[in-house]
Amino acid sequence: MGGAGGAEAQSECPDRLELRIAEFVEEDAPLAQLSDGDALHLWNAPQGGHVVTVGAEVRGTQSDIVAIEARLLDPETGDLVKDDLRSIVMKPIEGEDGWMSPDIRSRNQVAHIAMCPDPERRQLLDQEFVLEIEISEIDTDCQNAGTASVRVVPRCLQEVESERAFCECQCQQDYEAGSCG
Repeated sequence: MGGAGGAEAQSECPDRLELRIAEFVEEDAPLAQLSDGDALHLWNAPQGGHVVTVGAEVRGTQSDIVAIEARLLDPETGDLVKDDLRSIVMKPIEGEDGWMSPDIRSRNQVAHIAMCPDPERRQLLDQEFVLEIEISEIDTDCQNAGTASVRVVPRCLQEVESERAFCECQCQQDYEAGSCG
């Protein structure tokens, strides 16, 4: 926007941000778009446990720094099950005018929803949830936001059998600390 004043800045702001929900799968790889019913990969977290790494591509933002809140909701009640909120850096998507993506050089630029083990002992593995992502502009006069949602199923999809077995053990409802070997 560079120095645009109040009323002029507001006239350039879109009504709402448009979002395409996606999953981060690998550094420097494009985000994987998510559709209703898709599996959501559970990843080994460096600090322990398993997380899902999700984000969104956004059209209409005037800022390259946004707040992302990712929420997993119970599909029947709409109750919050898990969430993550953070500020991230966005970069233009080459060849897609007006669209921006989290800076995919680092997994730190997407939401990390801690899933397993679950201290409340809920069954989270292989259960359907609504993944809702909200992106809000910060550091701009617009202060617009957008929200999108998709139905997903968290799954242990590791290619290495021992890693997949560890994920499945840690993500069971009856998990006990140290029981997965």
